[in-house]
Amino acid sequence: MCQVRLGPRTSVRLLQSKADAATRQRWSSEPLHAPTMHRGSRLGITGLVVAVGLLLLGSATEADRGSNSAAAFVQNVVYSNRIAIFSKSYCPYSSRAKRVFSELQEKPFVIELDLRDDGREIQNVLLDLVGRYTVPQVFINGQHVGGSDETLDALANGQLQKLLGKSSI
Repeated sequence: MCQVRLGPRTSVRLLQSKADAATRQRWSSEPLHAPTMHRGSRLGITGLVVAVGLLLLGSATEADRGSNSAAAFVQNVVYSNRIAIFSKSYCPYSSRAKRVFSELQEKPFVIELDLRDDGREIQNVLLDLVGRYTVPQVFINGQHVGGSDETLDALANGQLQKLLGKSSI
């Protein structure tokens, strides 16, 4: 067994197998080719540091992948659908925005964030994209309209119909 010191207060005990002991014995009888190849646990420390680094890198990569997939999902939804609404099923403002399009006989692509496992990640992407964490967030032809109030304002001033390519009602 050898003890590896990671810091002033932290140490890890490693069990050495017979193969590790034989390898260390062989290295101790051969000329040194690298500073880490000497008798003791120096090689074990290097291996431990590399293993911890790879674990940390792997977990950071997983987090980035989750973030990237949420960002890719948002971009795909926004640019692949004529009307996209990021909503929550219980939100009265989201219901109001959806009702506007229903009255215009339009069928928006609606993403109910509270019903998705990745809803928070998507909402964080929306925060980065439009500067708001609130719902609803309405997009028409890839252009951000805003929330419920902005959607109603756009309807009232005719901007919504222009974005949809319709004449005013």
